[in-house]
Amino acid sequence: MKETWDSEVSTCFMFASAKLAPDGVAHKQAVIILKTAPPQVCEVWLFAEVNSEVFALVSFRALVKQDVAFSIWNKVDDPKMIPLEEIKCSLPFKNLKDNQFVVILPFHCR
Repeated sequence: MKETWDSEVSTCFMFASAKLAPDGVAHKQAVIILKTAPPQVCEVWLFAEVNSEVFALVSFRALVKQDVAFSIWNKVDDPKMIPLEEIKCSLPFKNLKDNQFVVILPFHCR
């Protein structure tokens, strides 16, 4: 972590779950949706607190099909660190064949 960080790292803690604001929890290997427009879906690889700021290492996914209540995504390994505040919520998901998965979109994400 120290070798890849832009600034000096004085403290670094890694953990498998984090509390989301205003409510909810995300865990390692959870599928999450970000507060971006258009919405982006990612898989959480881990959480880290670096210099008292909390980040998530997530792998972005590629959209295949969008519907009102669900969407289908391709699994692609494209990891990036994002601030924890960018996560909107965890999503229920089911793995499909051909390296794809489907997520159910809660009402507040539609």
